[in-house]
Amino acid sequence: MIQSKERVIDDKKYCITQLGWREGKTVLMRLFKILAPSVGSLVKGLNNVPGKDSLLDANISFDNVSDALNSLSSYLNDEDMTYFIETFAKKTMVTMPGGAIIKLGNQFQVDEGSMEAVFGGDYQALMRWLMFAIEVNYANFFTGAGGLNAFAQAMQKVAGSQSQNTSTGISTESQPVRNTNQV
Repeated sequence: MIQSKERVIDDKKYCITQLGWREGKTVLMRLFKILAPSVGSLVKGLNNVPGKDSLLDANISFDNVSDALNSLSSYLNDEDMTYFIETFAKKTMVTMPGGAIIKLGNQFQVDEGSMEAVFGGDYQALMRWLMFAIEVNYANFFTGAGGLNAFAQAMQKVAGSQSQNTSTGISTESQPVRNTNQV
């Protein structure tokens, strides 16, 4: 049964309705073709290591993470990203901070003005919404020891362990960003 789920991301409430079976299957296959090689690169170090049968138990190296990100960048392209965004946008309504409700699209097309109003200049919100849309549609598929939920938790584990390391590299000061939108 198709369900809708809501989540507040930053100060906006997103309501996403699941895809139908046919469109959901197509998106799943496209996601799988992009993500599977990356997960494979990340877990290749698990082979022949006693007691390391789960991604969450692994000691994942930066080389494995680098390979996974390299693989992801090789398989994910602008056409795929646009496809995922437009597909999920057609199933999303957003309640803005002032209470206005914006529908990102309909069954036929995405409303560019609505997309701009919700995500213009805020790519972090765009990516968080996209991850939520994937979760709404595929949470039960991506859970478990072999699923992408484990992949995401392993990536957080790596990020957490590496953030405790001290840098030995050279750091230089960056120039401040200039605001070119003068009013």
